[in-house]
Amino acid sequence: MGEMVYTFIKFKNGESIITLIDKETEKEIYIVEPVELSITPKINMKGEIKDSVILQKWLHPFTDSVEFKIPKEEILIMCLASESLSRYYENFLFKPETKDEEGKQEISEKDFDEKEYPLDTIKDVH
Repeated sequence: MGEMVYTFIKFKNGESIITLIDKETEKEIYIVEPVELSITPKINMKGEIKDSVILQKWLHPFTDSVEFKIPKEEILIMCLASESLSRYYENFLFKPETKDEEGKQEISEKDFDEKEYPLDTIKDVH
């Protein structure tokens, strides 16, 4: 079995997820284990404002489903996830000890390889 390939999806409504794509048709994609990404500004120990990425199960707590059918017309951007984001996605899915009581995992800017995935380049596209 080869290495898993994860996909970053930005929806027209502004939501961002990282997921596995199970299959794709002309009008839909079928995704598995989607995790929502949200960016939150945090103040670090030096008093500087830095961005953190919060990972949480997509549509939680509304459903326990892990498979979803998505109309392609709802997708704004779809591309391969960076290597560093993929590692955090795997940690989120397979290492429950990395999550807080609410099932969220926070990633600070220092956790990312800046060359590979600079957080300050992520912007909401509407």
